[in-house]
Amino acid sequence: MAQPHMQELAGALQTAIQREVEVFDVPALGGMEAINARLDRLFQQHHQMQDAINLDRQEMYRR
Repeated sequence: MAQPHMQELAGALQTAIQREVEVFDVPALGGMEAINARLDRLFQQHHQMQDAINLDRQEMYRR
């Protein structure tokens, strides 16, 4: 039950990361500070997705 949901989250994260790294032109991306801010947001999203996956797993094991 939780497996498709986890796969969907993993796919969304992979797509987001690919979009961030496809074109890595530092000046066009606003410099390293802007790039680091974007990467911080991606990692934050990743941790939120991990938390959701962990909650799904906990719920699955309770059943």
